[in-house]
Amino acid sequence: MVQLGYLQADPSKIAFATIVDEPRFSYRGLHLDVSRHFMPLSFVKKYIDVMAIYKFNNFHWHLTDGAGWRLEIKKYPELTQKAAWRTHTHWKDWWNNGRQYVEKGNPNASGGFYTQEEARELVDYAARKGINVIPEIEMPGHSEEVLAVYPELSCSGKPYSQSEFCIGNEKTFEF
Repeated sequence: MVQLGYLQADPSKIAFATIVDEPRFSYRGLHLDVSRHFMPLSFVKKYIDVMAIYKFNNFHWHLTDGAGWRLEIKKYPELTQKAAWRTHTHWKDWWNNGRQYVEKGNPNASGGFYTQEEARELVDYAARKGINVIPEIEMPGHSEEVLAVYPELSCSGKPYSQSEFCIGNEKTFEF
């Protein structure tokens, strides 16, 4: 309203006008890396709220990376029982100090994950605000968290020795 007021001498009166307001770009997105910096669902919803205010329409949700697995997969419970929890809160500290994962419930565990229910809830929440959720699941590289708990998917078969899935291993494709 204030901007329209500059069109005439008396800003309390607005002449008849047709306003066409559309974004310059059809894809307007933001990224949130919850693998390195886990955020509770309440924070992610606030992030979506802010995106809606500024007319963003795509939310790139970085759910997995070496720094932690953040999505419940019922067939692979170790991903959220261990690969979602690390020894340090800040991922750079974790990266520089041995990059180890710990069991959920360990007093020094830092991290977390979203249940399938929470993920569905967030997708629905974002859709009601006109925002598309684009989940990112890292494969075949940047997968230290998976290979630490399922080392049989690596070429060496040893945990904490690789970050890439073994593409010559049939189990990789089953996973």
